[in-house]
Amino acid sequence: MDNKTPNNWAQPALIKLIFGLFLLVPSLTTNAIVMRHDIDPNEYLLDTLDYQSVIVINGCTATLIAPRWLLTAAHCTYPNLHDGIAKNSAISLLDETLVVKSIHNHPDFTLGNTPKHDIALVELSEPSFSVLPTPIYEENDELGSIMKLTGFGLIGDAVQGIYENCFPCALRGADNKVEEANDYHLRFRFDHPSEGDSLALEGVGAGGDSGGPAFIETEAGRFVAGVSSFGSWEYNAFDNYVRVSKELSWIYEVMGIDYIGNYSGPLYSEQRHEQKNDTDAGSFKMMALIALLLLRLFRKEVRT
Repeated sequence: MDNKTPNNWAQPALIKLIFGLFLLVPSLTTNAIVMRHDIDPNEYLLDTLDYQSVIVINGCTATLIAPRWLLTAAHCTYPNLHDGIAKNSAISLLDETLVVKSIHNHPDFTLGNTPKHDIALVELSEPSFSVLPTPIYEENDELGSIMKLTGFGLIGDAVQGIYENCFPCALRGADNKVEEANDYHLRFRFDHPSEGDSLALEGVGAGGDSGGPAFIETEAGRFVAGVSSFGSWEYNAFDNYVRVSKELSWIYEVMGIDYIGNYSGPLYSEQRHEQKNDTDAGSFKMMALIALLLLRLFRKEVRT
């Protein structure tokens, strides 16, 4: 037997796999937290005590949203996709080290150039007693709000690109306004400084900021409104965060009594059941309509 045959057979499949991963990576892991090129990067530094709920995990960022729960991106925990967090791994929170008990990726998380439901919950083995959690945002009025995009990603700007590889870098936060809010994402455009809409600390998250929070400040306090998912660091391009307010039914169902908030809507499993019933009913109606049309055609043929 020719020993080269198996290798020759496997090469096309291997090339396709590598090419597919190559296409996927840019959508999920651009390069870094990216700032305005004309502002001192130290201006973007955050007080780690004020933003103590933002946590470094392996290759990504997460937020403590309840004493035993972290919120991050699903692509930071998805098997074989990222170096991110894993069951039984250790998490450092100020002066504590806690162990990961379980990981819950959104059941409808999809990959691709525009991933959907890129969100995950990480349950810790015991609650944190040193870090103050930041609860999630439950309202649907995010459009037009200015939020703080936060993370430990590498340092760069929209002109030089990445110029400091230091992950985890010092905690930084960029301001940006929600330009679009749809059923899946909050979308932030990186406005050029020459444009009138550019904020003093305009910027976007990326790379090591994956899974990091978009904070919204309200009269009731600070909340996590988005989770960093995918986007571009270039001026006038968009950065996309999972819209947390659209994921409440799943978050509430997974966290149970640990959930901090006022959500009282249906559980995610109930919504899926209703959607399935609607789909099944729609399919039955379509089949019945097709059968009726075929019956009419048959009768017409018989008469002729």
